[in-house]
Amino acid sequence: MKLTSFTLIEKDDNYLLVRENSLKWKGHWFFPGGHAKKDESPEQAATREVKEDISCDVDLKEMFYTKYNPGILNAELCFYYYA
Repeated sequence: MKLTSFTLIEKDDNYLLVRENSLKWKGHWFFPGGHAKKDESPEQAATREVKEDISCDVDLKEMFYTKYNPGILNAELCFYYYA
């Protein structure tokens, strides 16, 4: 099962989204985030992905949502955090 983490970054009622450049999702907008590496916690993945996506360090406040995407070969558990 894949683990993914995303971070909701809000300031003055504005929310940060990143535009995806990968072939599959090119042009779509998402919260900063992505797949966890082996032996990486969801929290570590969230902070690393924000750093990679927008070159910014964040302090996670809390997890606010989880989502399970079932699949025969590609099940995925997603974690969403406030920063």
